[in-house]
Amino acid sequence: MKILVTGEPQRAEFIKQGLSDSGQHTVFSCHTNQHALTKFREWRPDYVICELALPHRDAFALCLAIKSDPKLSHLPVLIYTDNPIEAKDKQLALAMGTARLILNVKDNEILLREIALTINQTPEPKPLRFTQEELLTFSRQHAQILSRQLQEKIDRLEMERRALRESHY
Repeated sequence: MKILVTGEPQRAEFIKQGLSDSGQHTVFSCHTNQHALTKFREWRPDYVICELALPHRDAFALCLAIKSDPKLSHLPVLIYTDNPIEAKDKQLALAMGTARLILNVKDNEILLREIALTINQTPEPKPLRFTQEELLTFSRQHAQILSRQLQEKIDRLEMERRALRESHY
């Protein structure tokens, strides 16, 4: 099976190496969604594994791009993250056709085991056909997630800035 992995470079390479070592898979890795999307037609993967949210690697955007393209919509997508996610984010990922979410796993060995199990248990993929209205709804929900994440980042930076100011007085 040909697998495409996107994510934080060290973790993506760990997953790539672990899956390649089995001898059952050819694994490619990309560190940005844009690179992944340009390589889909060249590599023709059978499975996509992507990290949920890092700069330039938004799994929701990648999943939406895959599932809205009739030539790619059959690809199973597995999303992983070190962190828990909100219920509405999980619902969006599943509604968009994600084959599996692996959440809150910080240990690489456990993550690799979960990915391998998922790949072996995923049924034959079926192409998904979304209406324009569904795609628009997904896009709106995705924009809300990005907005919330941006606000959380701004709040964290503001707290750090205040703490730095206070430490100088």
